[in-house]
Amino acid sequence: MIDLTEYASVIEKLLARTREGKVAWQEITYGFGTRVKAYEFRVSKAEDQGDVTISLRMFDDNGSEIFSVSLTDDPATLAKQRHMVSVLKDLHELARRNALKVEQKIDDASNLLDEM
Repeated sequence: MIDLTEYASVIEKLLARTREGKVAWQEITYGFGTRVKAYEFRVSKAEDQGDVTISLRMFDDNGSEIFSVSLTDDPATLAKQRHMVSVLKDLHELARRNALKVEQKIDDASNLLDEM
């Protein structure tokens, strides 16, 4: 299993800044992406037989991959990496909501229904 110690700080800061609204995400081909100055982050989600795998990749300005982390919410992984699985799931969900402007669309739909 991958030792996430080296990446945990960056991943948790990315989640925190996303929660604060300081990171803008966009929908990309396979998931969601954002740039933080010279660095690009891509987060994606895959499901297989009930298990959810979240992947996060970081690239530098030259397109070189700095790190790639994939964690699955299967029992074996959860036993060792429960916190980071939760962090990656939260990051993916917040990136999705940000990129798709979920709150705005829900408000718009609610207003349209009020006008009927």
